[in-house]
Amino acid sequence: GYTTRIFSQRIGASFSPKIQGDFWLRFADNEMTFIGEASNSYLLMPNAHFTFALKDNFTLHTKLGYTEWFAETSSEHNRLLRPEIWGVIKANDKHHLTFGVDYAQHTFTRSKVLEESQGNTGIFVQDNFLLSDKITIDGAIRVDLPDNIDPVFSPKLSLLISPTGNIDLRAGASRGFHAPTPQDLYEEGYGHGGTARRFGNPDLKPEYSTSLWFDATYKPTENLWFN
Repeated sequence: GYTTRIFSQRIGASFSPKIQGDFWLRFADNEMTFIGEASNSYLLMPNAHFTFALKDNFTLHTKLGYTEWFAETSSEHNRLLRPEIWGVIKANDKHHLTFGVDYAQHTFTRSKVLEESQGNTGIFVQDNFLLSDKITIDGAIRVDLPDNIDPVFSPKLSLLISPTGNIDLRAGASRGFHAPTPQDLYEEGYGHGGTARRFGNPDLKPEYSTSLWFDATYKPTENLWFN
């Protein structure tokens, strides 16, 4: 008693030597029998991405993404709008700078849950710096400005050392951040017909994390790698 129809399409376009575009769409339409009646749901995901080569050393990117999910059985309606703009500057052979702004607007509603929304603005900058032929440093910082939460700074620093032509050593550290979504906060007694029910918690706090990593790669030949 379940039927799904999926449509997926991607188109790349070159408007001029300096302007490129990518457009993609995914749509899934579902139908199932629930308690003897037909019930529908759908997932819609359109995206558009433009690249502008403004100068030989400066590229500007803009992207607009949208996701929408609706399920008739539970009246769930999830929407996520995400515009982004970022630039890439190749200052010289040693510096590769990326900077930009993104925004996310998440809206959620369901049976017994009034429509709730949450916005977050992010500002980020990253510098890839070739210190020498054998050492590369990658540093970044992101500032998140979520609704009703103090600004959050998330730095990242990584180091690549290549002492010989066939050995790479990488190490890094970063901070992570995740804010509770409207569904995490306001879900109200939702279940799937069984004995379990899920409730949101409006007092949830943001999650923070610290990550440390190290890896080594050894390439004795072109066809054999150890990691």
